[in-house]
Amino acid sequence: AVRGSDPTRLNQNIAAFESAGTTPTVGQASENRVMRALESLMARVPGGAGVMQKKAATQADEVGTGLQKLADDLAPKTNPTTAGRAIEQGITGEGGFVSRFKEQASKLYDELDKHMPADTPVKLSATQAFLAKSAAPTKGAEATSALLANPKLGQIGDALGRDLAGSGGALPYGAAKSLRTRVGEMIANAGIVSDVPRAELKQLYGALSQDIRAQAAKDPKAFAAANRAENYYRAGLDRLEKVESVVKKNGGAEKIFAAATAGTREGATTLRSVMQSLKPEEAKILTSAVVRRLGRANPGAQNDTGDAFSTQTFLTNWNGLSKEAKSTLFDRMGPDYRSSMDNIARMASNLRSGSKVFSNPSGTSDATIQAATVGSAVTSLLMGSPGGAAAVAGAVGSANLGSRLMTNPTFVRWLGRNTNRPIGSLNAQVGVLANMGKDDPDIAELVGQFR
Repeated sequence: AVRGSDPTRLNQNIAAFESAGTTPTVGQASENRVMRALESLMARVPGGAGVMQKKAATQADEVGTGLQKLADDLAPKTNPTTAGRAIEQGITGEGGFVSRFKEQASKLYDELDKHMPADTPVKLSATQAFLAKSAAPTKGAEATSALLANPKLGQIGDALGRDLAGSGGALPYGAAKSLRTRVGEMIANAGIVSDVPRAELKQLYGALSQDIRAQAAKDPKAFAAANRAENYYRAGLDRLEKVESVVKKNGGAEKIFAAATAGTREGATTLRSVMQSLKPEEAKILTSAVVRRLGRANPGAQNDTGDAFSTQTFLTNWNGLSKEAKSTLFDRMGPDYRSSMDNIARMASNLRSGSKVFSNPSGTSDATIQAATVGSAVTSLLMGSPGGAAAVAGAVGSANLGSRLMTNPTFVRWLGRNTNRPIGSLNAQVGVLANMGKDDPDIAELVGQFR
């Protein structure tokens, strides 16, 4: 009658609730429609209403506390401000992604030096062709296109022509590499201090790399080293472009946090790039701040300290995260972290589904049932029928005991242990229940009635 058609579901739900930091009612554990309906009824009648409401409030507090602990396990006292500062520091600060990217790229290019002496001549055919094309006027609009051309690229082309003229049409590899490094630094800082657009700088960098690679291709080891460095640099630039819009967001650290977590309903492109760019401790601060905000109750249901938890809000925000965003935020936080978050979501979904059984948002039926109960007792006394009043009082008492049992963790666990036992073992299992709840007056009363 309690477990429904799936004997394993009850124990799975008990484990999920306990993992979330709380315990389920019988209806929540079994997901049995009859049990949920009975709990809904108990929540509306005198004797049971207070018990059920207290259990709901306790569950919300316990789950909220558990969620805060999950956030604290990563980083204490986090919020959008601290997370935004961590993102900014982790990307553009000292020792951040930008500086680490430059350092690693430099090491990879240094590997190429072992196979290509600094005085190796490198013809810059591709570089000259790009610079000439950038400065060439558009036929039929020569005057206008001259104004639109970037003068800096024209100056670079003129200067390179003079250098090549004095060196026999080729530059030493050391000089070509140095020029490309300077261009790479300009790309990393484009939009901040550079007066050449990043797109044109990337083309110039690519042309220099093409010329160097053409020379490196003459030696298999040099060619392999050049490819490793180029692939790393290209991937780093792609990530830099994705995170640049985040760290350059106007409005302070809170806006940086908002930009990093924007678009997570559809995917996690920006968020993934940000998380991959941060050190582990910085990434934990970001995830911790997100966890704290998932279940924060809406302003209309908030308490005076602003930390009230709502399972409904949590489930709404959880479902608002794409699968990619959840993986990006939680999978790298340890083997059990994602499963803990999934358990809370499963529990919140259980609560939402249970509340739909005989739901009455207006509350009119609650008032009607309670008024009818009190009215029946008073009417019975006025009409000289103490037996009728006693029956009403007995019903109220039964509702109170029933609601206490339906919300009693020991009773729920005992049901979980007995979902597969034959009816013949009930006598012995009542003894087990008595031992499990030997200090629990509600269990003692139930055992007495069983016996």
